[in-house]
Amino acid sequence: MPNMNSRIVFYEDRNFMGRSHECSTDCPDMYSFLSRCHSCKVEGGCFMLYDRPNYMGNQYFMRRGEYADYHMMGMANGMRSCRMIPMHKGSYKMKIYERENFGGQSHEIMEDCDSIMDRYRMSSCMSCNIQDGHWFWALTCNWFVIGYHFMNSDCLSVPLESHSLCLDGTGPS
Repeated sequence: MPNMNSRIVFYEDRNFMGRSHECSTDCPDMYSFLSRCHSCKVEGGCFMLYDRPNYMGNQYFMRRGEYADYHMMGMANGMRSCRMIPMHKGSYKMKIYERENFGGQSHEIMEDCDSIMDRYRMSSCMSCNIQDGHWFWALTCNWFVIGYHFMNSDCLSVPLESHSLCLDGTGPS
């Protein structure tokens, strides 16, 4: 079901030119609507954009704002798919593990964390278990991120070479 507060408009060309496509839900292949996608306006909510179809490839977190030129933001090939990040009202809880398959030292996280390696003195973090809320795993410390978006109750056991965590995909204000 679409979130009425989430809305993104994609444009074929830079600077919001060319044909457009409005979206408020997940879209596995934008080429069904546009021959290319090089700019967008997020009018509400948050979205994860991908440079390949079916939510594959590099990921780019977008919050409310205007993005006139993807290339200037390091997105060389435009966008091919997107996921709407649902709003979450409630608590947040994640358990991170030092080793794959939920092994080794573990820590419970319930708030944003600038650096899990520093805060928890972990040499690595290889898997996690989302217990409540929506979490975003950031690959940079500046919150301009290329990373993983985790949903409530997902269990992942993948290398998590990351630096920051933020709740609900929003990061610091």
